[in-house]
Amino acid sequence: MLGNLKLSTRILLQGVIITICFSLLLAWLYPKIRGTMYDAKQLKTKHVVESTWGILDYYSKQARAKVIPVEQAKTMAKEAVKNLRYGDNDYFFIIDMKGYMLAHPTSPEKENTDWTTVEDPNGKRFIIDFVDLCKKEGEGFVDYVWTKPGSSEPAPKISYIKHFPEWDWGIATGIYVDDVERELAQLFYVIFGAAVVIIIGSLVFSFFMARSISVPVLSTASNLDQSVSQVASASEQLSSTSQQLAEGSSEQAASIEETSSTLE
Repeated sequence: MLGNLKLSTRILLQGVIITICFSLLLAWLYPKIRGTMYDAKQLKTKHVVESTWGILDYYSKQARAKVIPVEQAKTMAKEAVKNLRYGDNDYFFIIDMKGYMLAHPTSPEKENTDWTTVEDPNGKRFIIDFVDLCKKEGEGFVDYVWTKPGSSEPAPKISYIKHFPEWDWGIATGIYVDDVERELAQLFYVIFGAAVVIIIGSLVFSFFMARSISVPVLSTASNLDQSVSQVASASEQLSSTSQQLAEGSSEQAASIEETSSTLE
């Protein structure tokens, strides 16, 4: 089938096939990149919670060593956690295993209140999930929807909580999924732009490569056709000349024969 195509068409077809394969590769890689980015964000969230958990451990040790009273240690630990920030102004909060909010930097007026009845816009009582997770696993992820600081619109959020058994607290933080999606969108635009440049470049290169090869080949073929035509014309002329010589020889032989007869 390909043998019936012109040489230039076959060269361009190679460029198109490479372009299609490259596009399929990008389509296969993007979900994997997306999953890897989410895993990295979740791992980062886990690590910052574990680091902040160390603050609670420090103050509890101070209380056990009788350096400061237990209640003062708890107060100092809560204030320290409330003042911590990371990333894009992300924060930490602390709950107890009864579902009470003990420390929340963006909602201080709701501290020391029962949050077990608090629902996200989808009706999910995520604090209960936090408490259950701490009691069963000691730590883990909980997803829910919450309003971002400085925004009036709720956004999907994935939070990580770790239990602090000595005080029966849970310390948690979370990442907003729309932030991750925004980063993925930026990455996608960069990859897509690079892919478009590579695809257009490969097609243009294939086009000029096809022309650079096919034009000389066609020119050579045309010259060969002309040469063949010239050779065929010369052959016809040679054949005609040979025929004329043969006729002349026959006439000369007849004349000689006639002369010989006359002499005889």
